[in-house]
Amino acid sequence: MTTTPDRLAVITVAIEWDGARTPAGIDLDLAALVLGDDGTVLSDDYFAFFNQHDTPEKAVRLVGGNAHDPRESLTIDTLLLPPKAREVAIVVTVYDNADVFGRFEAATISAADSSCGALAEYSLSAGQPDVRALVYARLVLEDGKWRFRATAERHASLLSIASAFGVNT
Repeated sequence: MTTTPDRLAVITVAIEWDGARTPAGIDLDLAALVLGDDGTVLSDDYFAFFNQHDTPEKAVRLVGGNAHDPRESLTIDTLLLPPKAREVAIVVTVYDNADVFGRFEAATISAADSSCGALAEYSLSAGQPDVRALVYARLVLEDGKWRFRATAERHASLLSIASAFGVNT
């Protein structure tokens, strides 16, 4: 799915699940990688995840993410992305590869833009029950406009995603 409104501005990606009905000790996490022309991360500073919540210019910011809160969000401000940015990979994973999406009760991921509203919503529990890590979507710069593409690319772990995009692991 590709969404092509006139202009994507500030994209918010959110995950949530029913914490009361999900087994204790498991957690979902969001992450994002800002990529250049070659499809790799601009530098390790452009990998926003639970240990590094922001990119240097705060174009990508992670909010929430403690194990006691079944909600987390990530914002991407396209106006603050560095000039070398050509793509942003949006990632959702099970923390520490401890389980699979299907074990999270009513787990969903959604994306919305401040200027055009809802872009996508997806059930992780039902749609990817046996998966631990997913590139959920990509923001791609085409003809001077940022486009949203829902992708659902399966991976083994956050580490495998980071390695695939050139993060020094």
